[in-house]
Amino acid sequence: MAAVNFFGHSFVATWSPDSSPSYVLGAMLPDFASLSGARSLAAGDAEVARGVALHHRTDDAFHGAPTFVAQMIDARARFTHAGLPNGASRAAAHIGIELLLDGTLVNDPRASGAFLEAMEGLREEQVVFGGPADAARFWEFHRLVRGYGVPYGYTDPTFVAARIAGALAHRPRLALGSTPIADVARVLAALAPLVRASADTLLDEVRAGLTAPREVRVTT
Repeated sequence: MAAVNFFGHSFVATWSPDSSPSYVLGAMLPDFASLSGARSLAAGDAEVARGVALHHRTDDAFHGAPTFVAQMIDARARFTHAGLPNGASRAAAHIGIELLLDGTLVNDPRASGAFLEAMEGLREEQVVFGGPADAARFWEFHRLVRGYGVPYGYTDPTFVAARIAGALAHRPRLALGSTPIADVARVLAALAPLVRASADTLLDEVRAGLTAPREVRVTT
């Protein structure tokens, strides 16, 4: 499961002094591959590939951030108390924290501008596919996301709850089961101000994780 949703990745990409629309696109690309079903989607040039590499480093840093770990534990307990099955509680906590964080970040004008520029300026040569079916899936997804614009819906707990339900619906071990979406939305509404209040701390932890020396493993 991913650690940061696509808008969060575009936000982190703007931290680079040499950030470009291609770099921002690459930072979102692995999420776009998953969300669109275009699993063979890959970078078409070096700048997009550099963004893809940032995506994976960001996920690693996010997973290791103490604030995220604490939020996950809290959110999972709340969802369990609301009646979600064990797998659904874990998955809803993970996805919910991601999307609520995006609901905080969408109000950043620099990140919103970078996201829109990356989506509106996307050129065919920036992405490659293993076959025409994946290409069709991606370009339809791109049309929808570009038309929607900045995902301000993530500021709405009910919208986020529906996204979680949709994401888990076809995964029997993680699906919400009989729990009403309204119950999920109530948990998210309680979590949202906590996520907003801790966003700066969490982002500082992610930034530190990105700049920390990477471990070099030597095999003999």
